[in-house]
Amino acid sequence: MESISKAEYNVRNLKTRSVTLFPSRAQICRELKDIPLHPGTNEITIIGLSPTVDEQSIKVEGSGSAIISDIAVESLPNRDIFEDIYPEFEQDKSKNETEDDVSESDDEPEFPESAELQAAKNHVKDLLDLLKAAEESEQAAEKRQASLDSTTVTLNWESKVDVEETMDSVSRARDKLATRRIEAARRQRELSQPLAKARHQADRLDKLHRRERARATQEAKRIRLAKTKAKLQESRREEERLKEKARKRKEYEKFWPKHYYAVRIQLVANAFTPTTSRRGSVSSDVDMVVELAPPDASEQPRTIDLVLSYVTTSAYWSPSYDLQLSTTNATGLLCFDAQIHNTTSETWDKCKITLSTSLAAFSVLEETMPSLVPWHLELAPKEGPAAVEDNAVLYSKEEKMYKAKPLSSWGKKSHASVEKSRSEMFGTSSPPAVAALASFNPVHAQMAAQMAAPRHNARVQQEQQLHRQLLAQQQQQQQQQQQQMQMQQQQMPQRNIQNFLNQPTGNGIVPSYEAGSTTGTEDLQQLDFQESLVEEMGFSTSYDLPGLKTLAPKSNSSKQRVARLNFSSIHFCHTVVPKYRSAAYLSAKMLNSSKLTLLRGQVGVTLDGSFMGRTTLPKCGSGEHITLSLGVDPAIRVGYSQPGMKRATSGFFTKEDIKLYERAVRVENTRTTADAPVKLIVSDQVPLSRDESLRVELLKPEGLVVGAESQPAGEPGKDKDESWGSAKAHLRKTGTIDWLVALQPGKSVKLSLEYLVATPIGNNAKQA
Repeated sequence: MESISKAEYNVRNLKTRSVTLFPSRAQICRELKDIPLHPGTNEITIIGLSPTVDEQSIKVEGSGSAIISDIAVESLPNRDIFEDIYPEFEQDKSKNETEDDVSESDDEPEFPESAELQAAKNHVKDLLDLLKAAEESEQAAEKRQASLDSTTVTLNWESKVDVEETMDSVSRARDKLATRRIEAARRQRELSQPLAKARHQADRLDKLHRRERARATQEAKRIRLAKTKAKLQESRREEERLKEKARKRKEYEKFWPKHYYAVRIQLVANAFTPTTSRRGSVSSDVDMVVELAPPDASEQPRTIDLVLSYVTTSAYWSPSYDLQLSTTNATGLLCFDAQIHNTTSETWDKCKITLSTSLAAFSVLEETMPSLVPWHLELAPKEGPAAVEDNAVLYSKEEKMYKAKPLSSWGKKSHASVEKSRSEMFGTSSPPAVAALASFNPVHAQMAAQMAAPRHNARVQQEQQLHRQLLAQQQQQQQQQQQQMQMQQQQMPQRNIQNFLNQPTGNGIVPSYEAGSTTGTEDLQQLDFQESLVEEMGFSTSYDLPGLKTLAPKSNSSKQRVARLNFSSIHFCHTVVPKYRSAAYLSAKMLNSSKLTLLRGQVGVTLDGSFMGRTTLPKCGSGEHITLSLGVDPAIRVGYSQPGMKRATSGFFTKEDIKLYERAVRVENTRTTADAPVKLIVSDQVPLSRDESLRVELLKPEGLVVGAESQPAGEPGKDKDESWGSAKAHLRKTGTIDWLVALQPGKSVKLSLEYLVATPIGNNAKQA
């Protein structure tokens, strides 16, 4: 049996040649240089490919004196140890806190008495001893004198006693005792003053000693508290360090594969195969040709180069924009950025990054500006269950639908990006928080263990919920596309709108906004980003990012600047559809004069230095216009009256029931400091008849005919608003009336709508 020379390479050690990012996937090319081959069959195994790789997309190409005979892809469990690859996450050694504990008794300072204080105390003791000896001597003399007196009294004088001699003896004894007592008293008097001085000196020194000892004790307590505080701070820092370590470990574990793909490549290096017989040979397993070396090359060490390419859906890019608008000079600056995502298990180090728009698909839903749809009427039966009342045509079906829609549904946004379940592909066997905190704080370890138990179930429930949201969002997207097609079919003539918007209005359409900053260039040099190189290739556009980039797996995206566009002559206008909502929508219309195609994506809008929020920028090609809704302008107040109905007759022979309907729109510009009027497009409608015997006639605005020129309309909203501005009304064949209004600052206008509905006597109109 022929022996097979085997070699194994880990993908983390391979050089990344290039990464091409698409809106929903990424293509990675890695290369292996100078792979040594032995004569015969060689097997090269490349391990460590991310489990998110599409195994059907793996391709192997190369150059050198060998033939690829077989390519196999298999999934293998990850045998690497997490701590071996990331040694910084090894478990810390537990510290014995009891060794660091210092008892308060050990910190108590020993403050001995001074020699002067000890000498003073000893001197007091000596004086007290002398004083006590004198007192005892005096007391002894007094006792002996009392005893002598008692003996003298009780002496038997009748006996043969020499009285004179006895009296002399007693007298001498009394004199000695008196002398001793007097001497003792004198001694006490002599000792009293030195003793008082000695005590005073000892008390003074003792008070100083106690004061110094109290000061030393306080200082020792302060030092002890400082040590305790330092230990507490060190403990907190250690705890925060472990938390940060656990957080980083958790982040790394999100991209630690439980299994990976391995690619086994078998090559045949035949040293003596003639070049002419093997030139241009093709492997039966792969569509690849590898040229053979000349015959004399067998004498040299054989090496080949391989290129491994594959596709993954866990890496992609999405456009992100930042738009700065200025109403004072009608200019704008758009920063086109790319948010790059890499949630695979691979790190692509120092490689060329290319962004491609191929198969760009986005499905972000949000509130759209209302547009009127045709309102049709037909005759209802006179009697029966299908009969209707006289007021059945006060509201259209669409108006009722919008009235019934809750206000909370306006402005809701849906996120279409739903992350695929990764619990089966990534993670380690033990929760990181438990292992990291257990070595430091048992309480934290117990809490982390309790929190880690339901984590998997919560993740599964969240993924199921996101999947349901994705299905619902796809249905909503289809409905939105249908509504947009209807809106495009029923747009007002572009000639009237363009002429209306191009009329000069001073220094801006909305000049009353306080401009915090402009988009013009400044004299100061500012930091900037390197822009990418743009290349058109067929139906897609590619952006080559400058320099070499490193893309490591992480939960957050990284941002790269693609381009920066300047807009001029931006048209600002308000659109009011009071029938559906009494609000004025501010919009900005811009021309994409660059050669770039702007993809659909989220854009942050800043208007005159104030951040307005985020919305969706529609896809816009070169030379096309972008109409961006800036939301509701609260400075434009809109009022819409309730519909009124009156009965009328047109004659004896007509045999018709005629009903007159009235509605009115009041628009007020509350800005009083502006220098120019604000432009508005106010839209309302009259119903259309689907029955020859049902007649609908527009009475007000007067003189409106489908396809004819616009007619002056409008009246002051208040008595004092005589110089309110101007308005022209236009009628479309769909029954929509558009008022092109130029409203002066601080003024209001009333736009009246009157029409009649004539039905045969006994019949009523109903919603078609």
